[in-house]
Amino acid sequence: MNKMMSLIAVLLLTTSLFSATYYVNSSTGANLAGRDGSKDYPWKTISYALVRVTAGSTLDITGSFLLTADSLAATEGITISKNITIKGHGMGVTFVDATGNSTRVFYVESGIAANFEGITVRNGSDDDGAGFYANDGSSVTLEKIEVTANSATVSGGGIFSMGSLNMNNSRISYNNSDSKGAGIYIINNNMRLTNSTISYNHSSDGSGGIYSLSYDLSAPQEIYFENSTVSGNYGTEGAVYFYFNSLNTSILTGVKIVNCTIAENTGTYSLQLYNNLSAYSSAVDLSVTNSIFDNYDCASEYSSVTFNGAITNFSRSYTISADNSMPLGTTNSNLNYIYPGLLPLDNNGGYTETHGLERTSPAANAIPVSAGTTDYNGAPLTDQRGIGIVSGFKDIGAYESQLVSSYKYYVSNVSGSDSNSGTVSYPWKTLSHALSHTAYNDTLKLEGNFLMSEDAGASESYIIKKSINIIGDGADQTVIEGKPGWRIFDVNLDVSLNLKDISLKNGEAVNAYGGGILSQGNLYLNGVEITDCESGYKGGAIHAEYNGRDTAEIVIDNSTIAENTSIYDGGAGLSFRAYSEMFVSITNSTIALNEADEYGAGIFLHSISENYMPSNIVAALKSVNVSGNTSLSGRVNGIHAFTNATGTGVFSNIDLIFDNSIMANGETLNYGVTNYSGTGTVNLYRSYSICQDATMSITGSGNLNSTDPLLAPLDYYNSGHTRTNALYEGSPAIDAIDISAGVADYNGAPLLDQNGIAIINNMKDIGPFEGFLVTSLEIPQNVISSVAGSTLTLTWDAVTGADSYDIYSSADPYGVFNPAGNSISTSWNTTVTTDSKMFYYIVAKRSK
Repeated sequence: MNKMMSLIAVLLLTTSLFSATYYVNSSTGANLAGRDGSKDYPWKTISYALVRVTAGSTLDITGSFLLTADSLAATEGITISKNITIKGHGMGVTFVDATGNSTRVFYVESGIAANFEGITVRNGSDDDGAGFYANDGSSVTLEKIEVTANSATVSGGGIFSMGSLNMNNSRISYNNSDSKGAGIYIINNNMRLTNSTISYNHSSDGSGGIYSLSYDLSAPQEIYFENSTVSGNYGTEGAVYFYFNSLNTSILTGVKIVNCTIAENTGTYSLQLYNNLSAYSSAVDLSVTNSIFDNYDCASEYSSVTFNGAITNFSRSYTISADNSMPLGTTNSNLNYIYPGLLPLDNNGGYTETHGLERTSPAANAIPVSAGTTDYNGAPLTDQRGIGIVSGFKDIGAYESQLVSSYKYYVSNVSGSDSNSGTVSYPWKTLSHALSHTAYNDTLKLEGNFLMSEDAGASESYIIKKSINIIGDGADQTVIEGKPGWRIFDVNLDVSLNLKDISLKNGEAVNAYGGGILSQGNLYLNGVEITDCESGYKGGAIHAEYNGRDTAEIVIDNSTIAENTSIYDGGAGLSFRAYSEMFVSITNSTIALNEADEYGAGIFLHSISENYMPSNIVAALKSVNVSGNTSLSGRVNGIHAFTNATGTGVFSNIDLIFDNSIMANGETLNYGVTNYSGTGTVNLYRSYSICQDATMSITGSGNLNSTDPLLAPLDYYNSGHTRTNALYEGSPAIDAIDISAGVADYNGAPLLDQNGIAIINNMKDIGPFEGFLVTSLEIPQNVISSVAGSTLTLTWDAVTGADSYDIYSSADPYGVFNPAGNSISTSWNTTVTTDSKMFYYIVAKRSK
């Protein structure tokens, strides 16, 4: 009996060590007597649950929790007075929101250990710590937490902590403070930041991202950043500021930065370390390894790092700094004055945003494995997203670049079958089948023309759910054609669609946006023509839209967007709408003959800022021709740039860069700014450009207003696969850009034009076409036709000055003649049938 009683006592003791889980549901829960917080009978509010659970418990919370509906959160926000874990179901899924409550969101009392997981914490407001306020001696752990749109009148817009702070896979973004630490403010304690992003926080008078104050320490302090990104923050004291003012010289503060990317912050320095020598020269160790610093937008000439006072020990290895502000350190393999080749901040996988690397980035594969060393210079073997090393070399920074997929599949509507394996010998037949049988970043090589009406697997649009590359044989040879009421591509959030050498035509979005393409992801076009597509609203050819925290880029090269329609709205060619960050690059391309009912028949740019979320569009147009577009209401034919901002302190912005480009044939540029208590700006940067009217203000050099560029009709020239407007002889665009001594980029213009034609005689033409047409060439004489079997041969006499000939054909001598071919000699062949009858004429051409 005694043995049995003893055994029972041990079992009871063991059971008491396990923490209990309680449930809170903002929709199905109720704060009623008899409810026990079980999964079947959840409570309704977090504060009500916190009063009823014991220390060490876990709260499983579901839904959106408004503090206005939580009567116990009225003064300090939700108060954490016992050790607790609060677990939601994911960032952007479970919300704790202080909108309308005029208080912070969470208040953690002194000495409390609080863990938070899978929650978005937003819209708090207070003097300090609008999202989280953690008191003396507390310990706060954030796992997969988003802290956003919180605003402090003093410090710590997102987080104010006087205890230890541990963050993993978390995001601190778009928070504001009038003073220091718009993202995070921490005093006298340890901070550990791993796999996280601090972005777009704004301080009016202090550090935008992180502020750490160390004074009169009683124990060693550790500040540790690993696999994390600090980007897009603004502050008069920089993005990250460490202030050391300890009265105890025997206490060491250690700052270690490993595998981090600190970039694109604005204000002053990216990273400041201030050791107050007027005190007792605090002991500070700073170690920076495998990290990138690139802050070209900061005000200071040396914008990456500044040191004030003595750093006891400084070491640096395998780091890249875009300027010379950081000492080379004690270890080799460091780079100063090196552009690291970062892509815009984006969701590249994982829980938080990162800066990808350009293919030529010096950060890629920069850290080798030394003999007997397996830790890649102390770097973790996975990056911020959890992606591992793939090549035996480690990349510098928080992002590990991956090899592009080597899987290439073939699709032919001529010889393919969907029962095949997708190889070059056994291609698939339909695009819908191919898209459903490929993996992330695979490549589809298309042959022939693809009609959505003949694709049994297609339904209203091809939905791009994973990043994919689709390549044709040329925009004049490979066509994807929509059907009435169907748009062609619908690109999901956070994926990329890469189109090359393809035409899209006859897509339609009835009473919707984006007739050809509707995109929420990254979009890359090269050698693409989009024509005859129609939308009810914006984006006859393309409508790209980005909401909230998401950042994406649109890159259009060597392409033509022509003859598309927006029935009730603007942006018949291209429409871009951003609620956050958008990067648009259009190079060597033609935007022509699009027709809209409203503003911006060619291009519509709209930056919208709401709910403390700043928005910005950077649109760079280089060697672009915007011509012949029409607004039926007479609003804006060419480009319309419009910003609006709603909410105190909110700003929206558009930077329109118009270099080496043409606006012609009735084109106009218009700026629109509407501010509802926020601020909005449209900035125009222009050089070596021609505008046929006077709507585009002249900035920069080499610009011409009220000048006719003398464009030839939209057509195929110089054997190109997309249509352009050639330049007539005498055009002011011809040879307008002279290469200056020591300048090799022709004012930033590409050295090949839209059709791949190179610059000659060291002079660059304005626009996407290099070369010109001469109107005085003779008509080819003595045209002779002969037929041998099924081959028709045309010959003619050479024309003086001509270097090529275009052949046109029609079945009706009085009908429309269409391009049939091109020849650089005085003969041309084609295949005919015995019962066919065609009429031909030949045009002599000369390029520069």
